[in-house]
Amino acid sequence: MFTTVLKEVSGFFDRRALATVFFPSLVFWTGAALTAGLAEHRTGQGARVWAHQPGVVQAGIVVGWIAFVVFWSLLWQAAGAALDRLFQGYWPQEGPLSVLTRRGSRRHARARQNLIARDRELEQEEIAAAAERAAFPEPGAVAAAMVVWSAERIDAELDALETVLRLRITSDPLPGWSTRCRDLAEQLAPHSGTTQDETWKRRLERFAVAADELAHALEEAELALREQRSTVQQQLFLRYPQPPVKPLPTSLGNIVRAAEQHPRVRYGLDPVVIWSRLQPVLPADDADAVRKAKASLDLLCTLAAYIGLFGLPLAVWVAFRVPDPGRPALLWAALGSAGVCAVGTWSTAHRSKLWLLTLLLFGTSAVPLVLTLTNHSTELLGTRTGVLRLGLVTLFGTEIVTLSLIAYRGAVQAGITFAEKVRSTFDLHRSRVLEGMSLRTPSDLAEERRTWAALCAFLYRGALPDVGTLQYAEPAPTCCANGQAQAAPPG
Repeated sequence: MFTTVLKEVSGFFDRRALATVFFPSLVFWTGAALTAGLAEHRTGQGARVWAHQPGVVQAGIVVGWIAFVVFWSLLWQAAGAALDRLFQGYWPQEGPLSVLTRRGSRRHARARQNLIARDRELEQEEIAAAAERAAFPEPGAVAAAMVVWSAERIDAELDALETVLRLRITSDPLPGWSTRCRDLAEQLAPHSGTTQDETWKRRLERFAVAADELAHALEEAELALREQRSTVQQQLFLRYPQPPVKPLPTSLGNIVRAAEQHPRVRYGLDPVVIWSRLQPVLPADDADAVRKAKASLDLLCTLAAYIGLFGLPLAVWVAFRVPDPGRPALLWAALGSAGVCAVGTWSTAHRSKLWLLTLLLFGTSAVPLVLTLTNHSTELLGTRTGVLRLGLVTLFGTEIVTLSLIAYRGAVQAGITFAEKVRSTFDLHRSRVLEGMSLRTPSDLAEERRTWAALCAFLYRGALPDVGTLQYAEPAPTCCANGQAQAAPPG
């Protein structure tokens, strides 16, 4: 029976709506009903009542429940655009909520500026590392020194070189050591290959090993700095729009805005205008990849919204409605779920203040629960029930907010994947729009930028382009009866 009803629902919704709206709604409302029944101790009574109902009544209840979930899913699907704008940070610019908008935008502006400053710092370090590596002496190209050092000074310099190589950090470019290595090579050049003195032979061997290690260290330092800078640039590229565009107050919004900025900056086209023309001409595999990436993003946004908007009131209601807040099974379940949420928060946000705040709330709210489990609540806490309910409310509320934030962070990662799909779609298939509109393909990037600017202005505002900017492609040849290609007649 349930399978038949579900099959009909599957025919009503498309695959994306099923995965991102219907099934999350079905799971949430069913879970909410079961949770309410457990809190009221009426789950067993409901099961007995259900077992005694005729098949027609059971079918009617199932159909009614599915119909309610379908109706809710349709409402939620209609609000999808508003949900996207909420998570992308298109918040009020005026009124009380504008404070959150300004604070979020300033926070992301500072983060972007820090990444830009870090990129410039790494650029200077990379230049210094390249210069240090270029100053390294080439083997066999070093002449003898004009000023001869004492043997003690040569030994001291060898000791210093070996020490700095032993204690170095991978990304340290070892400034000045190429010059010092060259000076050592000039001092040892007169003794290279001719001396029979064992002491000088040992010095030459030590220098050969240290010089070879120094060469590898300089190369490794330059590569490490280049990799660090590449990581910073990748973060700037994926997570933030380029200045002077103002950042949005949410991470997801900045990721999507950076993807929207990509074709505008590279090719001079407006992605909002061109996207609706590009979608119908995409190859099936590429269009399916974009839809799957968007479905993953929508699913995680839906989970984050459900958990935060509806899970929090349900958790507070359960904490105040449960008849006996001191039941060991309930307390152990609350503490176990708190531990799982703490681990999840650490894995996603252990470098931010969110981890410390979550840990503090978990620890504070868990105290009365632990005391109750150890049978010390009566002596230490006077009003046992009230304190336990407050602890459960704090614990459940923190867990729900934490789960919502974890789902949102997952949506941010899914947003990066979706944004990359959008970028690659414009990079690879933008010319299909010109072909579909029978326009001539530009011959270089400068001409392409002029073409897209004129076309977007024409499509969006109806502005007529300059003469020669948008030219129609030549008519395609047609085949005659004798097999010879012939141009199609005009008109």
